[in-house]
Amino acid sequence: MEKVSATRYEASRLVQLPTELTIEIASRVAAQSEDAMADLGNLRATCKAMCVVCGAAKVGRRLALHRVLRRRFYLGPEYHATLITGLAIVGNPEACFRSGMCLVFGKQRDAIMSCLDPLRHAAEAGHKVAIYALALLLYRPNSGDGDDDEARRLLRMVERPEPGTPALPWNNKSCTKRHCRIISALWDLAPSAVGVPTPMHCKDKHQCAGGGCGEHAGWYAWYSWCRFCSEECRIGNECDWFFYIVMETLNEKKIGR
Repeated sequence: MEKVSATRYEASRLVQLPTELTIEIASRVAAQSEDAMADLGNLRATCKAMCVVCGAAKVGRRLALHRVLRRRFYLGPEYHATLITGLAIVGNPEACFRSGMCLVFGKQRDAIMSCLDPLRHAAEAGHKVAIYALALLLYRPNSGDGDDDEARRLLRMVERPEPGTPALPWNNKSCTKRHCRIISALWDLAPSAVGVPTPMHCKDKHQCAGGGCGEHAGWYAWYSWCRFCSEECRIGNECDWFFYIVMETLNEKKIGR
């Protein structure tokens, strides 16, 4: 009872502040809290004014969705899908990323290039995993030099050289850090949307220089990262991993239904 009373007292003090400042405070709770849904729910319960504040689009955009989904995995795909859809509408980057993955590898999988808008929105907001996925989805279909150049530019945003180190040899250390999030997004697809993507053909113009290209260089969590002779070999390797893991994950999910 004392804790509830204290929360209501703090909330009453918050609503006395200018609305924009109150929304900013709620946004920080959404972005930084370990259990944002519970904390925002407590704020909503205090008064009508806080209920309006917590429902602001800015709060939804800042919500740490990946943390919410991890904590509330037990609520099932329907809850996750509803939450993702609602947050994608207000421009939450993680929701746009997951919504885009669902479009590309779900029911619309035969028209990949026309389903990239949610991923683009997430990438524009600086979502590194969306930037990574968008780069590979632009590069693999061989849809033209413009898309290939854009794919290389995007992957460089993910895989910047570490300060004080040369750009060469090319490596995929930062790319490897994104793999867990890709797999997590694939497992979060709604069961009705699951399907195996249309196979993509590989590029055949580039000739690998060899000399240890693709050799193991270290580990990040469960994933090995490597060094490559060229940027082309690196992005080709990431495409191979990405489309292979998509195929394997969605096939496994389809069998388990």
